[in-house]
Amino acid sequence: HEVAAGENLLQACLDRGMLIPHFCYHEALGAAGACRLCAAMVAPAADKPARLDMLCMLRAADGMVIDVNAPYAKEFRKGVMEALMLNHPHDC
Repeated sequence: HEVAAGENLLQACLDRGMLIPHFCYHEALGAAGACRLCAAMVAPAADKPARLDMLCMLRAADGMVIDVNAPYAKEFRKGVMEALMLNHPHDC
């Protein structure tokens, strides 16, 4: 997908119907980057190495490549969710 430069990457994904887990982000409130659930592999360009980053904290830039389905990102998100559930009050 192509998006306008400066567009919030998480919002761009959500606007295009992608199911990206997120907990602390809301379009009207902006990004906090605290929940870590929107993690994806992000490369500044196709020929540059990708790193794990939070989509809610990033703005689209020319040539940027993101992979939300990368195994490392999926495992990271799974670990975050497990930690959230382990530490969640059981009487909630």
